[in-house]
Amino acid sequence: MNSKVMGKGYKMQLINELEVPFDFPVYERTIHLFEGRMHQLKRKLLFNGMFLKAKGDAIVPTIEPHILYFYRKERVLNYDFMSRKGFVTYKNNKEFFRLYKDFLHLKNYAGKNMILYGRNTGNEEEK
Repeated sequence: MNSKVMGKGYKMQLINELEVPFDFPVYERTIHLFEGRMHQLKRKLLFNGMFLKAKGDAIVPTIEPHILYFYRKERVLNYDFMSRKGFVTYKNNKEFFRLYKDFLHLKNYAGKNMILYGRNTGNEEEK
């Protein structure tokens, strides 16, 4: 399991102790999902369903999950196949938009500093 994820407070538990029930056929269907081009465009425009009402729960692998697995899900059981343990994550629109706002501020700040850095070093790109 990724130590960075574990350091953020997610504690692996036995799957029968979690509030999202584990169902192997559902897990298997999730890891074999296919996304067409139109659905991918829709998902990206809607911030992976953050603008839409959540529809149910999902069971996803903890190792390299695709963002599609989380599309419009309220709760997600992140399942580690090797240890047979997992943890649950929740959709939180308020936190998402707060973080997205912070990201935009940081991106704007970094962009301005890159321009200043270019001017100070003589490496400014032509626009």
